[in-house]
Amino acid sequence: SKWLLPYLHDRPLMMTRYPDGIRGKNFFQKGAPLKSPDFVRTVRVRNEEEQRDIDQVVCDDLRTLEWCANLATLPLHIPAARVASMGKADWAVIDFDPKGAPFEHVMTLALALHARCERAGLPTYVKTSGSNGLHVLIPLAGQLDHTGARQLAELLANLLVAELPELGTLERLLTKRGGKVYVDALQNGEGKLVAAPFCVRAHPGAPVS
Repeated sequence: SKWLLPYLHDRPLMMTRYPDGIRGKNFFQKGAPLKSPDFVRTVRVRNEEEQRDIDQVVCDDLRTLEWCANLATLPLHIPAARVASMGKADWAVIDFDPKGAPFEHVMTLALALHARCERAGLPTYVKTSGSNGLHVLIPLAGQLDHTGARQLAELLANLLVAELPELGTLERLLTKRGGKVYVDALQNGEGKLVAAPFCVRAHPGAPVS
């Protein structure tokens, strides 16, 4: 909790619950359970896909985190925005998804992105996805809205693939990637989520993002 909670603080949470373990059925839960204890903070968020308001959990403290764990919640997905400024993005993220491509190619692409961002004066931070790839986040401190964050990520992804076309692709369909790493900039935008740093993923061995 010491390392995880600062990233969850003041962000609406998407829970993925595994009541029968990681090999059993799982389900997403955006809205807070009806019988949530009084200490669980919630915030009302507009769900544009369903055209309704949802009361989402905000995990600000250890008790709430323990309660989430007790609900068999494993991945903890969070938006780039905080409750006080839901229209602004704190980061842009590029997801390097290998799906069978060598991890060395993922690292080469991530390092090339880091070098390009350094030349532009943009800081970058890398974390494992907890699955197969890497996430590289560019902090924005709420200076861009979600559209601007997505445009920045798409620009960087296009430049990166143009620089290293033998390693990276913008092709979403796995069958059309030709064994290349998918450089995904589409995890940016209103309603988009990323696995929180230090959360556990639902894979054998309990890898951590």
